[in-house]
Amino acid sequence: GGLPLRLKNDFDVRFKPRDSCKTLKMRELRACYVGALVQLDCMVVRTSQVKPRVEVVTYHCEVCQAEIFHTVEGERFTPLKECPGQKCKDNKQAGKLRQNTRTSKFGKYQEIRVTEMSEHVPVGGVPRSMKVVLSGDIARSVLPGDAITLT
Repeated sequence: GGLPLRLKNDFDVRFKPRDSCKTLKMRELRACYVGALVQLDCMVVRTSQVKPRVEVVTYHCEVCQAEIFHTVEGERFTPLKECPGQKCKDNKQAGKLRQNTRTSKFGKYQEIRVTEMSEHVPVGGVPRSMKVVLSGDIARSVLPGDAITLT
């Protein structure tokens, strides 16, 4: 296995739209924009606490002494039950794994709720809103009441 990329490369990549990219209103967001980079003008209405998210879990096998890295892609992960190390496989043993929090990698994230700008809501209309997840260094960067351009 070796060291996972998430532990080797400690950086995040961000995409910024070109200056020619049109900023959309929330009501203009359509299915044709799925998979595209878009900008939205919106208002932050709610922010959650900043929470930790596990990115790489490190295990230590008590049988073969191997260090096992498990990269977590989604929001949830299932802990490994037995050692996938080569020594344990060769000896047909189910090595007991101990999770090592100190060498695991955690990131931070925050959920916010944004709503469309009041001037974009038609008279008598209900403002549209959506949940957005901020991660890494942009967590804790906005407060309720902030008018933001979301990418």
